[in-house]
Amino acid sequence: MVLCSLTLASSLPAATTAYWRLEEGSNGSDVTAAVDSSGNGFGQSSRAGSPKYSDNVPGAYIFDPVSGLTSPNTLSLDASVANSRIRTVNDAAFNTSFTAEMFIQLTGEPASYHNFMRRQESGSHRWQIDFDHGASGPFGRGRARLDTPDGDNSNFVAGATGGAAITGANRLWVDTPLGDGNPASYSGDSDWATQGDGVNDLPGWHHIAVTLNTVTNEWSFYMDYQLMQTRTLVDTDSSGYVHPDALIEVGKGGGATYGTFIDEVRYSDGVLDPSQFLQVTSIPEPSTALLSLLGGLALLRRRR
Repeated sequence: MVLCSLTLASSLPAATTAYWRLEEGSNGSDVTAAVDSSGNGFGQSSRAGSPKYSDNVPGAYIFDPVSGLTSPNTLSLDASVANSRIRTVNDAAFNTSFTAEMFIQLTGEPASYHNFMRRQESGSHRWQIDFDHGASGPFGRGRARLDTPDGDNSNFVAGATGGAAITGANRLWVDTPLGDGNPASYSGDSDWATQGDGVNDLPGWHHIAVTLNTVTNEWSFYMDYQLMQTRTLVDTDSSGYVHPDALIEVGKGGGATYGTFIDEVRYSDGVLDPSQFLQVTSIPEPSTALLSLLGGLALLRRRR
């Protein structure tokens, strides 16, 4: 019996610690009380800038493979105004191995290495999902940065690898002079951030995720359900990973106004497999559709 229980426990997926679906308001209204749909009470505690709701979404429905539920998706977070973000409380429930994931769309160019989700105690003690603003090569890629206070890991980055060979599909931002979405079309070694017309050649939504395994110290970044890179943290004194003593922020960590949309932000208390990440779907789950059909038939019979 004990062996059976242990086997079952090891096969269970990570639980959801917090899940901000951003479905509480109306298009254009201020985000003042984003709800944690996990039921754990980690709703919005404060805000900065001017975060608003938008009807620009990655898809009509979101499927959660962990719960097996499909939910309508009508709103997202519009963080286009400078420094627009929402915050949740600091809590020990976040001090675990974790998966942080979201959908994101950039229609305008970040002015620097802006972050879109972070937990930051200080400049030397944090983790964040951000944007690579290098002059060329990896410019425009999404990535995950981590810094540990012991100095072992400073600007420890995981992201799409390959420099200039990273395909446009694996970047959050591509703005070439030709407007073709092909990074090879950037001209020479000049600063890629100054080229193009300031409009994303590939403005679609992307799913991005970062995972941290505090047992193996593995730090991984995923883009559209594909593993981009895994790196192992340095731990010279064998002290283990120390979580930032800080709240979590979602939105724009940067002083510039450009099109930034974020949706379906989830924090899980373990390392999820890509097959367990949130997914966009255009139709509701069969059970929902069936219930709607049965309800309609019942109503039709009553009218007869």
